[in-house]
Amino acid sequence: MATLAAEVVPAPNASARLGPGVSGRLTRWLVAPGATVRAGDALAELQSAALTTQEGTVVELAAAVTQAQGTLDARRAEQAAGVGRAVEVQAAEASLVRAEAALEAARGALSAQRDTVSGGAGARVWRAPRDGAVQALHCAPGPLTPEDVCLTLVQPGDALLRVSVPERVDAALGLTPTLRFFPGDDRDPVEATLTGMSPALDPSTRARAVWFTAPTGAVTLGQSGPAELVIQPE
Repeated sequence: MATLAAEVVPAPNASARLGPGVSGRLTRWLVAPGATVRAGDALAELQSAALTTQEGTVVELAAAVTQAQGTLDARRAEQAAGVGRAVEVQAAEASLVRAEAALEAARGALSAQRDTVSGGAGARVWRAPRDGAVQALHCAPGPLTPEDVCLTLVQPGDALLRVSVPERVDAALGLTPTLRFFPGDDRDPVEATLTGMSPALDPSTRARAVWFTAPTGAVTLGQSGPAELVIQPE
C-alpha cells in the first residue's frame, strides 16, 4: 500500500472550450468557476453591434423578397393579360431566386450566431449550450471576436481521480490496484478503480500519471486529498 496525493480532474474529452461566437463586448460574467449550469442558463451579458447589424440585414432582405415576389406577380399578370413579355417574367423570377438565396444565407448566419446568444439590441445574454460545471473563465470584460474562447465547461459526471505513482511502486500497476480516496470532509473513503495511465514515466519526476474512476457522484471536480494505492496480492 502506498499513500499518494490525489486530485479530481475532468475525464479526457469531457471538457469543452466555448465562446459566444459573436463580435462585440463582454460586459459582465454571470457565473464563476465551480458553478454548475444547465443548458440555457445565463453565462454572461454582452453587447454586439455586429449581431444587431445582421438582424437588420435579415429584415431588409425579407422586405426585398416580398418586393421581388410582388414584381413577379405583376409581370405574370401582365403576361396573362397579353401586355407583358415572357422575358420580363423570367427576369422577375431570377430576381426572386436571388433575393430568396440572399435571405436564406443571412438567416443561416444569424441562426449560427444566435445558437447561444439571446436578447435584443441592448444587453444580450450568452447561454450555456449544455449542462456542465464551469471550470475556468478565460475572457475579461471587454472586446470579443467570434474566435474568442471564453469559458471551459466540464460534464459534471465525467471526473477522474488522478495520482502520480512514483517509480518505486510503478511495477505494482501491473497488478491492477485500486485507489482509496479520502475527501477530507468526514465522509467515508471513496473506492476507485483503475481507468488508465500515461504510457511512460515522466523523466523529470520519475513518476507516472494514473487515473481512477470513482462511483458516480462520489467526487467533485477540484477536490484533492490523500489517497491510498491498494495493491492486490498476487
